[in-house]
Amino acid sequence: MKSSLLKPALALSLALLLGFASGCGTAPMEASKPSRPKVTWFTRSPDERPQSGERNYIPPEIIKQASVDQSERKNDYQSALELYRQRRFHEALEYAERSIRISPKSFSSYSLKGDCLYELLRFEEASQAYQIAQQLKPTYYPALRGLGFVYLNQGNRNFQQGRSLEASGNYKNSLRYLREAMQQNPKDPRTAYGRAFAAEGMAKFNYDRAVNLRAGGDLQGAETMYDRCMKFSKEALDMVALYQQKYPREVEPKALVGRVSQRMAMLDHEFGRPQQAEVYLQHAIASWQSILTGKHLNNPTAKAKVAQLTALLKKWRDRQQAAEGR
Repeated sequence: MKSSLLKPALALSLALLLGFASGCGTAPMEASKPSRPKVTWFTRSPDERPQSGERNYIPPEIIKQASVDQSERKNDYQSALELYRQRRFHEALEYAERSIRISPKSFSSYSLKGDCLYELLRFEEASQAYQIAQQLKPTYYPALRGLGFVYLNQGNRNFQQGRSLEASGNYKNSLRYLREAMQQNPKDPRTAYGRAFAAEGMAKFNYDRAVNLRAGGDLQGAETMYDRCMKFSKEALDMVALYQQKYPREVEPKALVGRVSQRMAMLDHEFGRPQQAEVYLQHAIASWQSILTGKHLNNPTAKAKVAQLTALLKKWRDRQQAAEGR
């Protein structure tokens, strides 16, 4: 009886032993999981690619057409880019749109389309193109920069039309996108240039609020706006300095420094900080004065600003001397 019971057990033990001895890497009763084949046909020779009826098989005509389409997209994009650099924006736009039709997920083509539309003053359409590019690749800095410039343009228009609150919202969005763009490309001078103007816009808005709140007796609120104005003003000056490392002779950045420095001087003077106000005013005079060289020697705006601010500085100093003599 015992012998008959032991036989099946011995047989099972022997089978297990033979299974491990044969070099099997898995348990005898466990089926090995089939590995998923990798889709690497594009890196293999034609003979090694999956054949008709096999998994991952792609007909040769589709492979050929995909290659042709990709080549055409690259050619169209390069043509659009070259035409854009030649400032032939209508033609560049046509090629950018052809590139998009061939490859609808080409974020670079959408961004270039946005650049063309921006130069053609079609800002709403440019914004849409940049947004699609940014959705396809959130870190693509040309699209982020483009969105920043679109909002900057809207802010300038609203500010000129007296809609300061709407303008501040535009400038705020512009700064957000331009800061994100600079995180991806910290040394891009064009991004720094736009960011300087957006920061100046926010500084103007907070300057007006600071002066109005102080005149209305809200000293705490005025100090808050003062701090914001100074913060944005310093950001603008930092960005201009970065831009001028590559383009030191351009007039408009020097004019921006003059405007920002004058605003900082006026605000410090308004808030009873005469020494710091004088430092900023001297900085503004120097910046306007630096424009009056070479072909800009008789620039009427710069000459008028130098004369105006020099007279204001003398007036402040005369008042200071009179106050000290009492």
